[in-house]
Amino acid sequence: MSNPLTFLDFFAGAGGFRAGFEQAGMRCLGHCEIDKFADRSYRATFDVKEDEWFADDVMEVVPADLPRANLWCAGFPCQDISAANNVRAGLDGARSGLFFEIIRLLDGLPSNARPEWVVLENVKRLQEIHGGWDLFRVLDSLARRGYAWEFGIVNSRWFVPQNRERIFIVARRHFGTGCTRKIFPLPCADGKAMRQLNGRARQGSRIYDADGVSQTLMAQGGGFAGKTGLYAVGFNRREGIIGPLENACTLTASDYRGLNRNQTQTAVFVDLSKGAPQQTDIARCLLSNYDGRVSNRKGEYSGVSEGGRIRKLTPKEAWRLQGWTDAQFEKAAAVSSDAQLYRQAGNGVTVDVAAAIGRQIVQAQEEYEAGISGSV
Repeated sequence: MSNPLTFLDFFAGAGGFRAGFEQAGMRCLGHCEIDKFADRSYRATFDVKEDEWFADDVMEVVPADLPRANLWCAGFPCQDISAANNVRAGLDGARSGLFFEIIRLLDGLPSNARPEWVVLENVKRLQEIHGGWDLFRVLDSLARRGYAWEFGIVNSRWFVPQNRERIFIVARRHFGTGCTRKIFPLPCADGKAMRQLNGRARQGSRIYDADGVSQTLMAQGGGFAGKTGLYAVGFNRREGIIGPLENACTLTASDYRGLNRNQTQTAVFVDLSKGAPQQTDIARCLLSNYDGRVSNRKGEYSGVSEGGRIRKLTPKEAWRLQGWTDAQFEKAAAVSSDAQLYRQAGNGVTVDVAAAIGRQIVQAQEEYEAGISGSV
């Protein structure tokens, strides 16, 4: 591919999509974000230049003002869909219904000026709410505008030590027979593709397994929800959680005093809940309202167990669990409070997941362009 794919980042948050897509070799032309605190972190993290396109309110964006880009991505609001908020409005809600602003912008452009790709993200419940009707409305809206689509339920635990299931929808303008590569299933963090276990099941019922050993994920209602599999993480008092370990570190004689400040050892997560908190080896799903408090509901928040004591995650650890580098976190932390950093981590797209999807899209585009040039 002669030039990198370009993209616009809608409902950008702190920039999880951008961080991942840039890892995949794409180039961002601009973003849209109404939360001034998230935008502050975004601008600091990516050193956004003054000439880059920006809008705060998507409802006020004029289609003709958008720079031409190959791809639009949008993690549109989940508040009217998420089970955590105990609401049923779905796409009829004022916030989650902002998805239709993306459709409005597509409708305002001639077909040849629309992006070749549209990538959407939301909570897993999008495929369940209103009996699946809301997901159908999303897919039908894209299909009516000339896009072929596919979707997958992706768990961040395949890439980082966090149990976080999200639905990703990847739509491409009909390329004809020249583009046949599928985006899903995604390769795992080790580069291997997820293995489909149940043959030729329809897309909404496919079951994937990362390596034939860990628990499997069923892409429909139910599933294992808050259960976790084994995932050791390195930890020391100076740096906190530093990332996943291939093998657990050896315990030392000093462990009864707690964790060594400089030596990386094995740490585990523990539920911050009343009753019978469970010890887990990957974190529960980060939520935007994470503040380390003890919850009445089991398996809702994770803390860290160290030396017989339990503490909440630090903001840096929360960002690490979303795939951000420490350098990126430090830029955001310089302009945002701890409360906002927790919120941005809980609201965001996992960087590693976005990067995996981005690499699949880049490969698909390259194969398409190679096929076109070979047929001339």
